Amino acid sequence: MPWLERLRARYHYALGLAQHSRGSRANSLAAYEEAIAELTVALEINPALTGAHYARGLIYWRELNDYERAVRDFTRALELDPQLARAYLNRGLSRVFGNIGTREEAIADFEQYLALDNNRYWRMEARHQIAQLKNG
Repeated sequence: MPWLERLRARYHYALGLAQHSRGSRANSLAAYEEAIAELTVALEINPALTGAHYARGLIYWRELNDYERAVRDFTRALELDPQLARAYLNRGLSRVFGNIGTREEAIADFEQYLALDNNRYWRMEARHQIAQLKNG
């Protein structure tokens, strides 16, 4: 991919992140939708932009409750970067909150997160989710 196209993709990626931030500050659905649009443009230009898949997945699940699209975006981010621990965590949470896939798939996501990341808070959350899934 030519450098100018990579730069253009990064520009739209940055705009998407800025809109997401604006949406979070103002609790603005319109800003979240603009963020999705910018991230989608970035991905049309450069489908291998892992961060854009991840960021769009976050907006879909945390802000728009569109769990299926979130799982798709996190899955694509993980295909591009299997070491992206937070994508496993967020895909697992999307599966749980959206009731998508099997318990085993969600547990596998949380376990993979635990194998890759050492953030204390999110490790506790992943362990809690695993316990809930195994006991629920």
